[in-house]
Amino acid sequence: MYTRFFKFLFRYIVIAFAVYIIWFYIPDNEMKFNDKITASIALIALIIAWDSAVSSKSSGDIAQKTFEENQRSANFNNFEQRYNSLLALHNDLHKSVGIFLDSPDKMDGKGGIAASGGKSYFQNIRKMKTLEEAHNTLMGHSVISPYMRVLYHLLKHIFTYSTNPDIYKKYTSPLRSLIRNDVLYLVALNTAIIYKDGSLDDNGYQEFQEYLQKSDFFEHTIFTADEYKNFNAVKSEVEFSFDQNFNIPIRNYIFNYVKTLRFQNDVIDLHKDLMLCVIFKNPFTPLVNSYIDNVSLVVKESYKYHLGQVCKSENRYLGLLNDLCAYYEKENK
Repeated sequence: MYTRFFKFLFRYIVIAFAVYIIWFYIPDNEMKFNDKITASIALIALIIAWDSAVSSKSSGDIAQKTFEENQRSANFNNFEQRYNSLLALHNDLHKSVGIFLDSPDKMDGKGGIAASGGKSYFQNIRKMKTLEEAHNTLMGHSVISPYMRVLYHLLKHIFTYSTNPDIYKKYTSPLRSLIRNDVLYLVALNTAIIYKDGSLDDNGYQEFQEYLQKSDFFEHTIFTADEYKNFNAVKSEVEFSFDQNFNIPIRNYIFNYVKTLRFQNDVIDLHKDLMLCVIFKNPFTPLVNSYIDNVSLVVKESYKYHLGQVCKSENRYLGLLNDLCAYYEKENK
């Protein structure tokens, strides 16, 4: 209200000042009385027209701003409505997946298994060594696949609405907290393979994995244990596994090279659960990164150690040879 009053007051002060200049500062011999009246009326009309144009622009800006706010509000309402619908469907399917994973084998009454339950299915996947095998096993499953599709569409809906981390994490973080650890493990396996066999062609999972990566979906997920244990105990197991599957093969490779001076075609093949720790951000990411960053140091120290061992062995044989030569020379004198 005060702003409008001061604008109104300023408008008439400008008009009064302009008219004052025309009547009292311009001599009558330079501008006649009728001309001053005409100039004053024209000036007043000009200022009023200018003020009207400014007011019209201000009204247009307000209308545009109102329209944009209404548009944002409508987009948000549409987003929220579909999000809640997809979330409800996700929760129902997540419950179904949980019931399946908790189901035991069905016995045939003769001590045999009539039908494998979800527990056996999960443990079978847990025992698989490669990501490809686990990924292919999950594809097309009657209970798990529908859940994966809905989760993908839910994440896509969130990221289509906004790519601002401050916004999409308001939805992805609560969503993640609803999902069991064993289900998150299956989601990671389902999206870990993003290329078709033997090519760099997209197999349809790249976008899904991208959503999971951007939202840090697995930052609290334990890939290497079926259930939460003491964190330090799980961490010790991961350290041991990485040392057995990563550092020791490197040291053996260096040892064989120093010993034979031949390159070998051995491949360091990590277990699929350790590969998940490499692919996705998780509680053990700092540990994984330390192993990767220290590869060159492991190679250097291993090469130095094994080369030293070879030199010691050669020096020992050289010493024995020198003793033998000295003995031979002594006997032939």
